[in-house]
Amino acid sequence: APIGKYVAEEGSSEATLAPRGTFVDSVGATAPTPAPPGRYVPGVGATEAIVAGLGSYVPVEGATSATSASEGYYVPEEGSSFQTPSPAGKYIPISGATSLDDAIDAPVGKFVAEEGSSEATPAPPGSYVPNTGSSFAILASPGYFVPSAGSTVQSAAPPGYYVPAAGATQATVNPAGTWTGPASVAPRAASSGLKVDGDPIVGPRFESDRSAIVDLGTWISVVQFRLNVTNSADFLGGGDPLTQLTLKSLEVSGEAASLVRQLSDPLPLILDEGEREELRFQISEANGASSFQISILTDEEAALGSDGKRFEFEFNFSVNQSAEYEAFLETYFTEAELLDVESTRFLADFDGDGIDNGMEFVFGTNPKDFATSTEAVWLPRTLILREPEGDQLALAFSLPVSTIGSIELSIQVSDTVEEGTWATIASREGNGEWVGDAVVEIDEPSDGRVSVLVKDLERLSAELDEKRFMRLEARVNGDVL
Repeated sequence: APIGKYVAEEGSSEATLAPRGTFVDSVGATAPTPAPPGRYVPGVGATEAIVAGLGSYVPVEGATSATSASEGYYVPEEGSSFQTPSPAGKYIPISGATSLDDAIDAPVGKFVAEEGSSEATPAPPGSYVPNTGSSFAILASPGYFVPSAGSTVQSAAPPGYYVPAAGATQATVNPAGTWTGPASVAPRAASSGLKVDGDPIVGPRFESDRSAIVDLGTWISVVQFRLNVTNSADFLGGGDPLTQLTLKSLEVSGEAASLVRQLSDPLPLILDEGEREELRFQISEANGASSFQISILTDEEAALGSDGKRFEFEFNFSVNQSAEYEAFLETYFTEAELLDVESTRFLADFDGDGIDNGMEFVFGTNPKDFATSTEAVWLPRTLILREPEGDQLALAFSLPVSTIGSIELSIQVSDTVEEGTWATIASREGNGEWVGDAVVEIDEPSDGRVSVLVKDLERLSAELDEKRFMRLEARVNGDVL
């Protein structure tokens, strides 16, 4: 029997052509040879099998044709018996792909959770994807929400609204008699003596009918705050509002009294029934922790023209001055914008991109421009590294080559995210060396920035009910952002 043919039985008068999917490559054959995986034979009488080309494969023996790589897969070598899935975070929308280069990174706002995907999935409402090539969507944090699919950022709950849990698609309006600032996770009660509405800065806790303790928190430079006063039953602590209420005088006393300046019109001031007035104040040239008291004299429960009840407020605050932050503000903001201390303070978010001014300062991003995709990559993001010894959690971010000396960075891990459970595994002050147990990998500087990767030494467990969290904490002059 010649090549391409065979004779299976004795006494035959002719040779048989090798059928499709087989070949005969030698004379005198008694049986054809099936094409091995990775090769195929499309016709009869073949003397050899054809090697599957790039972008195709043959998974079984005896095949009569090669199969093109499916969408989501690629075949980089000839003669392959299998196709390779594109990794999570990438997708291949075409068939017959020949290389991982044919895979496309999931764009911002979308993710690819599984290997071998042919398309990226939009982040569902309540989540967002700020970076390209993501294999998961990030749930909106408590205090934030994402109303639509395919989002790249989360939105802070505006004043007057709150978000109690992660993954929210909308913020909840405050119940009557409560108040919240931006990005709040729960409403706070507004006590008698203060009517809170609009955009409140302070929410006093009243210790008696006519006195309150107000914590203004920690500021980097100038402090601005306001009291919203309304002639209503809330202001009087029950009952009907006065037809007219006169705020007769205001007195500031205490340790920091000389630093407090009233920005609103001076008293006396007459409020008609239901009328609201905003009393605005500013504290300048303070440094460190301090306090002061404000006393407002009214004509409530007094004879016509006489003095009545007095409202007492005690304010506690702290200022940690940072010349570097002041210089940072002057780089980006106009003189007029700098007068709006509330919008340019450390924990404010001037451009509304979900990154407060303090973090923009730490990572060297523009506080007046919504975070670009390039800048988003500079911000901390968690990674899961696939290692032979077991998966490993890591945090990646980019810093300016020259870090401000007053900035201290700490990388922390926890199994529960509850306060008091976070452990620091790496830290650095200013431009000093990273110290701690974690592995810190630093790339060569490029374009004035340096990329940092911090690896948690603890390996991740395969148990689904076990969790591990990682975060970056930044302090400026000792204050946590």
